[in-house]
Amino acid sequence: MSTKITERDKKLLMLLATVLVVVGFAVLVIMPGLDRIEELGMQEMDYQTQKDELDLQVASLVQAQTANKELKESMETTVNAFYPYSTSQQMDRILTNTVLECGLSAVNLSINMPTESLRIIPYQGSMLWQSMAAEITQEDGTVNPDDFPQAANMYAVSANLTAAGEKPKVENLIDQWNKENVPIRVVDYTLSQQQINGENSGNYVVNISLEIYLYQDQDTMQ
Repeated sequence: MSTKITERDKKLLMLLATVLVVVGFAVLVIMPGLDRIEELGMQEMDYQTQKDELDLQVASLVQAQTANKELKESMETTVNAFYPYSTSQQMDRILTNTVLECGLSAVNLSINMPTESLRIIPYQGSMLWQSMAAEITQEDGTVNPDDFPQAANMYAVSANLTAAGEKPKVENLIDQWNKENVPIRVVDYTLSQQQINGENSGNYVVNISLEIYLYQDQDTMQ
């Protein structure tokens, strides 16, 4: 028995074949292509994420290098504000020369070299002191000065100096050591008229307590 294919059947078969070709093309070509495009898109996002992370690391490195440079410059400025670490004989010469340059005579000078690095103790009652003291306050409420932190490679020399001369020159000496950016601090001083054979000589005697700040470079510590 034979089946006769009508024109309508031919058209349906042609339509079905066309649909199958389109579906086959979509399944075999378009869908893999779309999957590949999606995969490439995901890879591009990954690459962009990696690039962003790398850019962030580069920016952080540049920022760290800048901060390190600024820190070094700040450190150099701070170090330059200190005397290089010196012996007591060298400190004696520095102080005595200053006294003589001011037109005074050095009567007496005692120098106590430090046995440990400079201890950072803020002015009592200041906000910095309160903040630092809060961390080292003992159970009985007292604060031990020895518990304050120390500044590495920085030292404070104690000196007591007695000099004599005219009052304006004595005042000039004190002013010399009270200037900013001078690594010497006048802790205390007393001024009195100089007595010679029980009579005023017209000159004055000044007793000064000083702190001289020194910095010891790592290379000199070897």
